[in-house]
Amino acid sequence: MPMIIRPAEPSDCDGLLAMIRDHASYERSKATISRRGLLSLVTGEDARAHIFVASQQEELVGYFSLTIDYSLWRDHSWAHLDCLYVTPNERGQGVGAGLLAEAVAVARRLGADQLEWQTPDWNERGVAFYLREGAFSQVKMRFNINL
Repeated sequence: MPMIIRPAEPSDCDGLLAMIRDHASYERSKATISRRGLLSLVTGEDARAHIFVASQQEELVGYFSLTIDYSLWRDHSWAHLDCLYVTPNERGQGVGAGLLAEAVAVARRLGADQLEWQTPDWNERGVAFYLREGAFSQVKMRFNINL
């Protein structure tokens, strides 16, 4: 059965939340989003993120989330690919490429002129994947201030 990429639905929340937690753990972090918060995003009550899932035979095998931001330097909207994740058993099977292609299409539909994202520099497999898909990198340091 072919892979389907579609907007996340309320019935996806449990599986999606598990993937989000696995993704954060893989990146040596912790996801603090609650099921209620995720449900609010998925139902459109809180439209800050566009979340899509990939499924095969009705099983979730990956997801992406993107947001729209604005660049003062370029005077244009751009899309931030906040997350792109593929379950371990499906990596190398084309799921990531499908998700990235759909993220590009969604960003274009939303009026963005660029898609940006980040991955840890130690994620060699992810970096190699993004470079194979035609992405390029910029060396910058990422800073945070907890508020």
